[in-house]
Amino acid sequence: MNPDLAKRAYKDIVHRLTGLKHRYVLLQVISGLCLSTAVTVAIGLMLLLLEALLYMLPSTKLPLFAISGLGCLGLLARYCFWPLFRIPSLEDVALLVETRIQGMQQALISALQLWQQQSAGSHAYSAQMIEAAVVHADRQTTNLNLNDLVDRGPTVRMATLLILTLAIASFLFLLWPQVLSGAAGRLGHLGTAYARPAETWIDLHPGNAQLVAGDSLEISAEISGVVPEHALLFIRESRDAHWTPTELAVRQNRVRHSIRSLTRSFFYSIQAGSAQTPPCTLVVQPRPIVKSISHSIRYPDYTRLEQRKGVGGGDIVAPEGSVVALHIEVSQELALAWIDIDSIKIGAVSQGQTATVNLTVDGNRRYTIGLQNSMKIQNRDPVEYRIIALQDRPPQVRLLRPGDDSELGEDMQVILVAKGRDDFGIARAEVVYGIEGQSSEGTVPVPLDQEGSREMALAYPWDLSTLDLLPGDLITYRMRVTDTNTISGPGVGETPSYNLRFPSLYEIHQEAQRAQEENLSVMEKLRETSSELGIKLKEVAHELLKEDELAWQQQKELETALEQQKQTGESIEKTL
Repeated sequence: MNPDLAKRAYKDIVHRLTGLKHRYVLLQVISGLCLSTAVTVAIGLMLLLLEALLYMLPSTKLPLFAISGLGCLGLLARYCFWPLFRIPSLEDVALLVETRIQGMQQALISALQLWQQQSAGSHAYSAQMIEAAVVHADRQTTNLNLNDLVDRGPTVRMATLLILTLAIASFLFLLWPQVLSGAAGRLGHLGTAYARPAETWIDLHPGNAQLVAGDSLEISAEISGVVPEHALLFIRESRDAHWTPTELAVRQNRVRHSIRSLTRSFFYSIQAGSAQTPPCTLVVQPRPIVKSISHSIRYPDYTRLEQRKGVGGGDIVAPEGSVVALHIEVSQELALAWIDIDSIKIGAVSQGQTATVNLTVDGNRRYTIGLQNSMKIQNRDPVEYRIIALQDRPPQVRLLRPGDDSELGEDMQVILVAKGRDDFGIARAEVVYGIEGQSSEGTVPVPLDQEGSREMALAYPWDLSTLDLLPGDLITYRMRVTDTNTISGPGVGETPSYNLRFPSLYEIHQEAQRAQEENLSVMEKLRETSSELGIKLKEVAHELLKEDELAWQQQKELETALEQQKQTGESIEKTL
């Protein structure tokens, strides 16, 4: 037999048996650790349940904690550390293998013992036989999986026990998280005595808080333990001495109560069953609000209106171009202030509880006032004010004379009589004319009695002799006035257009002939009237010859006839 082969065979046997020994010890240690941990968890869970139920005194907790700790340490020492000190020998492991494997006939343990005796020099057998026994034992165990010979059943059972214990502990913590967490906290202070709390626990929200006036608040509470059907919400304002209760229905272990548009600070607490929360404080910070608004108006210079001061209210009514100074009184110290005109912000100058801002009226607008205090709290839902821009209407003018189409006389003049008015003042007046056949228009300034006056009344002799008119020309004219508006104007007002006609030579001749015929007709009528008066005077004279004195009636008839005779003479002179 080859001695080297026997040596290698012996080393292989020792290697396999050593691995099996280590696995055996490892499984024993793991089993002991699982058992110790499971027992420790179970004891701890029992202590938590006892504490949760009994609220044990320090005199009870300390001994139980000590006994439980010692027991857990004993288990850990017995089943985890003790196997490390009682490591089996190779012969014990070989005996275990031969016990589990049929047909070995102690070949493995005999090979180990004979080799050891040969090494010690005290063997009674030949070296060849010992080497043969070792090689034979190696061959028998070479194809065997010795790891399967170690019983894993106890380790699996201990691991299962640990997992089951942890699952039970987790389930209980999920079922009663607050109860067991509180018990664990109390067990962490073994020397402290704790009084049993109420059977109901209340988790109140939001607790102590600060909100802004006008905001909404929802008070909610989660109730655990013994949950009643109803809870009471107690509220007491800062200036009151009594609490006001409100009954709330408990739904799904929760109560809710909403308060809209907060205005004042208050204290609140919730009572459910035998439990009541400590009073919580809700501080309501007031928003800045506008207390009063006044404004001053500086009108445009052309209006000649005096400045208005101290006009109450935020609505502004002023002519376009006016400069308005807003003065705002507020309820608290300001950090910022502004006005929002059609979504355009204009900053205001704030000082203390006042703010001022200047704006120019340039049309109909709407604006709001924005405020912010030192705590960055802004006003809410500001009032909307109006800016009404009074439009400067154009001036009005009316041509009283001629007031219609007419013809130009021999003197080449037309007397124009006109009246006009404006909201704030008329700056100038003029005649705008155009001659038929000419594309451009001309103007003739008309002097005013007083420039800038709101009322205008004028009589202007318009001399057309300088226009080089020809008989038959047609002149179209109108009166135009302009106001003093320098902001959006000037405004212009005009009369309707009238026609002024320069007669032709034929029309002049026809007019002269017509006038002559009218004069002859008038003279014929005067002659007839004079003849009638002569007859009447003769009758009166004849009567006078008969009577010595004139009667009053006769005297009156004589006077009337003489007067008519006089008027007839004057009419004849005028006709001639």
